[in-house]
Amino acid sequence: MSKEEKIGSIVGLCADARDIDKNGIWHSPYGKMNLLGKKMPVSKKVRRGKEEEEVIMIAQANNYFHYCANCNKDFDDDAIILVMETARLVPAHCCNVMLWSSETDVVA
Repeated sequence: MSKEEKIGSIVGLCADARDIDKNGIWHSPYGKMNLLGKKMPVSKKVRRGKEEEEVIMIAQANNYFHYCANCNKDFDDDAIILVMETARLVPAHCCNVMLWSSETDVVA
């Protein structure tokens, strides 16, 4: 898996999963950014058209997924899911991987 598939980026900046907190705030070397309402690049593996989609909702990940698809550890209450127009993203702190999903696929 390439580094670009493992992490997300906004305007050329990269984020590790652990850089996104339980409130959907991205802590980058340049400051903090609330991801709600922002457009994010979508992984090619789950893309259904647009290269970027708006984050329209942030919710607890364990309401939708019980464990990490990459390392199989249970999600705690701080794990979140970023809901976009057609894509979903769980920044999995347990293994520092961005877990992308669509209606039919989950990709680590």
